Amino acid sequence: MKLPPHILALAFATFTLHAGTMDVSSSESVLVGAGDTLSFELFTGSYSAAAQQFGLSPYAQMLRFCLVSAPTGPGEKFSATLRTADASVSLELGDTLDFAPGFLSSTGFQGAVSTLQGQFHLDSQLSQDLFSSGPVWLDLTNLGSDLTLGLPPLLLSHDLYASLSGGPLSVGAITGDVLLQHPVPTFALGPYGNSVSVDAFSLPEPGTPWMLVGGGALMAALSRRFKSISHARK
Repeated sequence: MKLPPHILALAFATFTLHAGTMDVSSSESVLVGAGDTLSFELFTGSYSAAAQQFGLSPYAQMLRFCLVSAPTGPGEKFSATLRTADASVSLELGDTLDFAPGFLSSTGFQGAVSTLQGQFHLDSQLSQDLFSSGPVWLDLTNLGSDLTLGLPPLLLSHDLYASLSGGPLSVGAITGDVLLQHPVPTFALGPYGNSVSVDAFSLPEPGTPWMLVGGGALMAALSRRFKSISHARK
């Protein structure tokens, strides 16, 4: 039995979207494969509020971050990008980052860790473009081999420390969601056999109503197809 192209395209799109992005905010550790991106949502409004109280610019000049994890092996490299939620504004660090040994003492963990640290320098216009539209995202892309990150019993959303600074002021950012994004094809088969662009940042999270609608549409289409075949054979 050969299904028509639009049914195959719908099935392909549904399973590709499901595999594209995964919410790992409540996980203690996660396997970050080669080419995968671990994205942290950062709420930065507390800096703007504090800056205005001191008569300073509400837009930070620097964002520093530190990701802590259980000790890792040498040679693990990541790239880092700071972007708006829709990726219309972004800034990538020029240098790759690797893990360094460290020690963490907190209420939830005390002991040896590996740390991935970096900082973004921002001019006033770029800072305004980044922070004026709401939370920003920090994307850490694995440039090496598969790697398990996390520091049990802490959640992944508690493993990233970030702060914004400008002049004498420094304020911590609050981490929201944490997403694991797998590489997806740049192009996929369209409903009429044509190639259509696939944007990784526009992929919905698994379990969203969109996915339920997509899955329902696929099942309904397949059901109609099978009924048609069955009637034709009678």
